[in-house]
Amino acid sequence: MGDSAWTYALTQTRAIVRYLQLAVWPHPLVFDYGTESIEHLVDALPYVLVIALLMATAAFALWRWPAAGFLGVWFFAILAPSSSIVPIPVQTVAEHRMYLPLAAVVALAVVSLYSYWRRGCWFVFAAIALALAALTVVRNEDYLNPRSIWADTVAKRPANARAQCYYGDVLAAQGQFAEALSHYDAAIQSDLPAKTSGGRSILGDILVNSGNVLRSLGREGEAVTRYEAALHVDPSLAAAHFNLGGVHLQADRLPEAVDRFEQALKIDPNYVAAHTSLGSALLLEGRTTEALVHYETALRLDPSAKAHQNLGIALLYARQLPEAVAQLEQAVRLEPDLAKAHEFLGQALLAQGRKAEAATHYQRALQIEPANEHARRALELLSATPR
Repeated sequence: MGDSAWTYALTQTRAIVRYLQLAVWPHPLVFDYGTESIEHLVDALPYVLVIALLMATAAFALWRWPAAGFLGVWFFAILAPSSSIVPIPVQTVAEHRMYLPLAAVVALAVVSLYSYWRRGCWFVFAAIALALAALTVVRNEDYLNPRSIWADTVAKRPANARAQCYYGDVLAAQGQFAEALSHYDAAIQSDLPAKTSGGRSILGDILVNSGNVLRSLGREGEAVTRYEAALHVDPSLAAAHFNLGGVHLQADRLPEAVDRFEQALKIDPNYVAAHTSLGSALLLEGRTTEALVHYETALRLDPSAKAHQNLGIALLYARQLPEAVAQLEQAVRLEPDLAKAHEFLGQALLAQGRKAEAATHYQRALQIEPANEHARRALELLSATPR
């Protein structure tokens, strides 16, 4: 879509007609219309004629019936900042822009009906109020959660790449990876350059998110292709570098992993996950001192239980046992049900010869995570060893 004033103005002719249709009967409502536009005057001509007729009627009414004319002028004047020639590329159509102008339409309709049919109008008003109340109840069902509102939006605007992407995000968060991928693919194949609230293209984000889903489906090669495509679209996407680093780390390609994580941190120095993953890669390369710096940075940026846990595990591998125990104890204080922290705290305590305390934490790890074989084996060995 072009973001020129001309293109936007043409698109707004259709938007205004749409708003007026919804003012008569608010159905179907759409949460996000996307960035679809009208590029040529011939395509906008029917809407232009409707708008021209309405503006001429408002001007004539202002001369003959000033009160009615004022409402018409008010409608166009209030709508003008968002629906004229100043492009708002994030959404070319947005129903909330009609909130204030709608008052003019409703006032004109109510006053006109009351003026010509004073006795019977109350029955009409009551019927309309009940019908609108019923529609409101039905529409509120779509707003119950992110999944329902984005599913509704995709059903009504399947060409909206942003809606397809966000619905894919919801499905991916719920573990429905195959379904999520289908919506990401629909977003990528769309000809519409979806944008975020800041006006930035989200194609790169869609490629990264779809790559993450492909990894979850075990399709590593395709995931790498998506991440590389995302960087081609936007080389400053730290998440794409980070995820490529994750692929390399999983495949034990440590130099490549370190390089990608460092690239991510050059773009975003406060990227907590990149600091943690870079620390892991450096630790595996034997660069312990550098690794600990990144774990400590991650903890400073995000003083969470998992950050304490990660630093504690790194300190354990560096054989700095008192410091490791301190970090892991802090992790289980902050999040008592963190099985991994209990497991490694048990390991650190065992390395210090504190067998009874180690057994307590191994037992806690098993209570939280019964399938934890490492904790189970450690407990069996402790039981077989005199204390």
